[in-house]
Amino acid sequence: MNVTELLIYLSDQQKQKISDLEDLVNELQREQGKPDIAAKNQKEKEGAKNYSSEKEREVKKKERKPKKRKFEGKKPTIEVIDISSNISLPEDAVFHTYRKSHYYDFQVKSELIELHRKVYYSVITGEYYVANLPLNYPEGKDYTCSLQETAYRLKFKYGMSLATILDLFQSSGIEITNGTLSNMLLSVGELLSDEREKIHQSGITNGLYTSSDTTLDRYNSLPRNLGGRNHHAHIFCNQWFTTYYTRPTKNRQTIIDLLRCEKERRYLLNNDGLELCQTLGASKKAIRLLEDKIFEKPKTGVEFATFLTLYLSSLSEKAFQSCQKRIYACPETSGKPNI
Repeated sequence: MNVTELLIYLSDQQKQKISDLEDLVNELQREQGKPDIAAKNQKEKEGAKNYSSEKEREVKKKERKPKKRKFEGKKPTIEVIDISSNISLPEDAVFHTYRKSHYYDFQVKSELIELHRKVYYSVITGEYYVANLPLNYPEGKDYTCSLQETAYRLKFKYGMSLATILDLFQSSGIEITNGTLSNMLLSVGELLSDEREKIHQSGITNGLYTSSDTTLDRYNSLPRNLGGRNHHAHIFCNQWFTTYYTRPTKNRQTIIDLLRCEKERRYLLNNDGLELCQTLGASKKAIRLLEDKIFEKPKTGVEFATFLTLYLSSLSEKAFQSCQKRIYACPETSGKPNI
């Protein structure tokens, strides 16, 4: 191969590469790429289509299935209505057929169920054998699982208030108090809270990253002038999970507690800890007092607070509170204890 043939070959390769890149740019801009046209005596590649007109390029819409009729597939309750006795029929009138009409009805009514479970007694063993309760009837409670499910749906899906649900149940003939209904709605939160904690911990452990965000949230539905309190909604997520928490603060310690799945706090004061204290803005005097007091064995929150109180007692009360808030994240209202 001489120099001329080499240059021609490299030029063709460059043109092909430029064409491929232009095709890729068109696809990224959601434009149609270059069609793959087969040669005259070459079969088309599998999956490739040779478009011959703009009409064939259009995606064919799926044929719509015929809609079901309004009352189709539902078994109605049949009520036979006879002609009123006030209307006098001719003497030769005979029954011919029915004229059908359909109506939907909705009723909210309660039902008191009395279960009779069979009990057997064995003379040989001297024991009684009682039939088990069905799944819809929880033991030790006065309300079925289906009624509890109805209360959950009215509250959390349809957004009805507790007072409205209570009025609906009582007007339907159900004897239930405000406290019982409140406990019924709160009981599902305990089950879901345990499941949320497991999802949160597993998602943080197995995910490649964890993103977090915080936004202002109302702790209850009341306005602030009627007793409502401002809290903060914390959101954690990655490619596997999303969890939500409501906490009164959004400080660093709250975020760390949620990332650690609210395990008991443990504190270390080593060289890395001292560098972190400088990063968090602790005073230079406090860092000098703690430089020769480092320890490698973790301490509990109470032990670490006592440790800071003991070795930072020479600071002023304002400096001590600032340092304790930055290092230990204690409540702002706590002052320096007397030693």
